Amino acid sequence: MTQSNYYHYLFSDFVEVFAKLSECWRKVDKSIADKYHQLAIAERQNYDKELKNYKASLSLDEKSEIEKDKKQKRTEKRKEKRVCPNWQLHALGMPKRPANAYILFSQDYMKKSPDRSPDAYFKESSKLAETWANLPEKEKSKWEELAASHAKEYKKKLAEWESEMTSKGHLEVVHTKGKDKGAKV
Repeated sequence: MTQSNYYHYLFSDFVEVFAKLSECWRKVDKSIADKYHQLAIAERQNYDKELKNYKASLSLDEKSEIEKDKKQKRTEKRKEKRVCPNWQLHALGMPKRPANAYILFSQDYMKKSPDRSPDAYFKESSKLAETWANLPEKEKSKWEELAASHAKEYKKKLAEWESEMTSKGHLEVVHTKGKDKGAKV
């Protein structure tokens, strides 16, 4: 077994392992569970005492250096987390993602529907899904081609928008979106 396979094997059922552990923990006798809780409390108290002794042994220069490092890490974290919400990106002119074939079909279907109330979409959604599933391949391919042309147009507009944002100095917007949505970085 290679190392990468080993790690995949080791972490593939991570959630399942924790689920089984928590299930076993719920079945543990209360006296045994209390014993482990007392051990955890004692370990935490020991840790707190050691930390207090360590902080007391630091000089003022060391304390200020540690505080400076903490502040720097916090500001770096804030910068990393700076993700523009979609409304801000659209306010900057980012094009909206294109609709897929099913959505285009459903929009057309609802336009032809006699009941155009907002609730009609939810009422007829199962009928709509069934109609889409039973649609002939030739008809579906028409909608898929339309969706593909919308996607091509979207990619073109997105590339233009990204180059515009880059020229204006909004690199964080382009890079952040690229990491999140798979757009070019």
